[in-house]
Amino acid sequence: MSATASDYRDVRLFLMNFLNNSSIKTLDEAQTTLRTYRNKKFSDLSLLHSRDVHMSVLLYRFKDDMNTGEIMWQTARNMILSILRQDENQHENIQLYLAEFKKWKESDMNDFVLEIASTYYNLVQIRKSIENTTEMTNETQEEWVPHLNQIMQKIADRCNQLNIYQKVLQHVAYFEQQKSEMVYTIMSKVYWDSIETDLYHEQYDLFFRNLEELKINLLSILPKQDTILLADFHDKYDIEFIKQLISRQLFDKDYLVSFFTYIISLLQSMDGSQFITNYQTAIQSTIESIANTDISKTTRIIMEKICMLSENLRNRISIWKKLLVSNEN
Repeated sequence: MSATASDYRDVRLFLMNFLNNSSIKTLDEAQTTLRTYRNKKFSDLSLLHSRDVHMSVLLYRFKDDMNTGEIMWQTARNMILSILRQDENQHENIQLYLAEFKKWKESDMNDFVLEIASTYYNLVQIRKSIENTTEMTNETQEEWVPHLNQIMQKIADRCNQLNIYQKVLQHVAYFEQQKSEMVYTIMSKVYWDSIETDLYHEQYDLFFRNLEELKINLLSILPKQDTILLADFHDKYDIEFIKQLISRQLFDKDYLVSFFTYIISLLQSMDGSQFITNYQTAIQSTIESIANTDISKTTRIIMEKICMLSENLRNRISIWKKLLVSNEN
C-alpha cells in the first residue's frame, strides 16, 4: 500500500533530532547514539527496514568514514531531504534507498568476509610454519600454537554468530588453491627453463627424461587394442632415433615441427570434436612462436605445448571413464 507524506512523521522526527544533534561530531559518537534506536520501529516500516533507514544518517553524514560511495550517498541524501521536506515522492525515495542499501550492505559484507578470511588464512600459515619449523624449541612451539588456536577459535566463533564462517572457509580454501597453483606454475617454469638451458649447453639428460615421461603419458591415452596405431606410434616416437639425430647434429626445426604435428594430430583423433579447434589453434600459435627462435627455445616451446595438451586430454578421458562407470551402475 502506498504511504502518504504524513505517514513518515516519526522518520522525519528521527532525522531532525539526529542531524541537529550538535553533540555528535564523530562516527563513534554517531554509532553510539544510533544503538539506542536499534529496537525502535517506524510506524510504516518493518523493524529491519527501520534499522536500514537508521543507517542512512551515518551513510550521509560520514560518507568517507563509512566508505559510502557516491551512488549510496546520493540515494541516502535524496531520501533524507524528501522526508524532511515532506515531498510527495518520499515513499518512492525510501524504497529506492532500501533497495540500494541492500546492495551496499551485501557488498560491504563481502568485503568484510574477505578481510576476515585473509586474516584467518595468515594465521593458518603462521601456525603451519611454527609447527613445521626446526628453528624453534618445543617450548616455544607449545607456547605459540595454543595461542594461535585460541585466536582462530575466537574468529570462528564470532563468524558463526554472524553466519559467515562457511564463507570465510571458502575464501581460505580458495587462497590455498591459488597458492598451490602459483607454486605449480613457478615449478613448471623452472622445469622448462632448466630444459631450455640444458639444451642450449648441449646437455640432454633432462630432455631425454622428459621424452620418456611424455611417451608413457601418451601410451596411457592410446587404445591398447589398436595394434596398428601403437606400432605406428612407436615407430614415430622413437627416442633412440632422436638421440641419433642429436649426436649427428641433425636435430632441427623441421624434424621438431613434423614430430609436433604428428603428436597433435594423434591427440586430436583421441579427443572430442568440440576440442578440435584447440589443437588447430595450438599448431598455428606454436609455429608462429618458433619462427625466430633457436633450437633450444624451439624444443622447449614444442615439448611444453605437447605435455600440456596431452595432460589435459588424459584428465578428460579419466573423467569420461568415471562418468561411464557411474552411468552403468
